[in-house]
Amino acid sequence: MATVSNLGRYDATISEASRYIVRYGEDLTMLDALKVAYFYTGKTDDMVRCGQRALELRDAQACANPPPVTMTEPSGPPQGTNVISFSLWGTAPFYAYGAMINLKFAPEIHPSWPCRYYVATEVPRSCVVDAGLFALDRGDVGATFCGWRHFCRD
Repeated sequence: MATVSNLGRYDATISEASRYIVRYGEDLTMLDALKVAYFYTGKTDDMVRCGQRALELRDAQACANPPPVTMTEPSGPPQGTNVISFSLWGTAPFYAYGAMINLKFAPEIHPSWPCRYYVATEVPRSCVVDAGLFALDRGDVGATFCGWRHFCRD
């Protein structure tokens, strides 16, 4: 599916990925392919729907095997700044596309919230915009990549 999308055949991507999901059920790869294809075809409502569903599935996967963490009761209401935080890792261009889509649409969804990206060193530099980035190496942290986005709380 990524090949069809990378060739710019977004209508074909939408058709084939949708057919796959009907036949085999929801799949993160297909939802991500649909998200990108909907972005490039201007179908932003569908893009948001697929992106949101992919996030829900990823969160469910992450919650299935949570790392051992000690939780403490907060001493009061949250303080600080609202931030939209992302983790970005891997060399596949597909992930960078998703990050760019998020960067483009985040101001429309939450106008006063800045985006913050925690980016692994293997992400191609050509895919990285300097604003709001924190470069991290695999050895820098003990958390899994998907958990990096929570560093904004510190």
